[in-house]
Amino acid sequence: MRKNLLIIGLSVLTIAGIAQPTLTSANTNGVIGDQFNFQSGSWINQGGSGASQTWNFLAVTASTAAVSVSSISAVTSGNAANFPNANQQLNTGANAGMNKVSSTTNQNYGTVSGTVNIVYSDPEDQMRYPFSMGSSYSDPFYATFTNGGYNFVRKGTTSLNADAYGTLQLPGGTYSNVLRIHLTQIYSDSTNITPGPGPYVVSYNNDMYMWYLPNNHQ
Repeated sequence: MRKNLLIIGLSVLTIAGIAQPTLTSANTNGVIGDQFNFQSGSWINQGGSGASQTWNFLAVTASTAAVSVSSISAVTSGNAANFPNANQQLNTGANAGMNKVSSTTNQNYGTVSGTVNIVYSDPEDQMRYPFSMGSSYSDPFYATFTNGGYNFVRKGTTSLNADAYGTLQLPGGTYSNVLRIHLTQIYSDSTNITPGPGPYVVSYNNDMYMWYLPNNHQ
């Protein structure tokens, strides 16, 4: 949910012509040493779908301060024992995302938030390769964690559909040959609070669009 051009500042890039982009592990997966800023912005309509679109998002404005994110080796980090399948760790302050990148996927194996470790026994496929216009998939995921003395279960499904490609216009520049992906993520965190109210469920429904530019990590 953090890999898209709308929330990451990039240098100005303009490419003549529009071709259908294809995401691969080589041109999309992050690598150790990557650094970038994550920043939320004002809401905008996602625009049209299909081939050769032009999305004019020149009016988008930042609504939060930029947060620095950096990628290190998960194997050598202090979280390696809890996330043995991860090979990359994305650090954001005291929080970390634990991923496994390969030639076929970018998988989420969990997160670290303070002292809370959310460990995925069934990882979430955040991207599958190759991915181009018309590609789609749905992937279930499952995790367990302890928070506030209670044992939680997280389960849900992430679905991706590449529904458009074209030119993306942002305040920082114009980007051609960009692939748009529609992501939906439906999941819940549940526990049983006893003594007390008993079963407790928090449900989430994320619906977002992401714009990917090949050869720009994240």
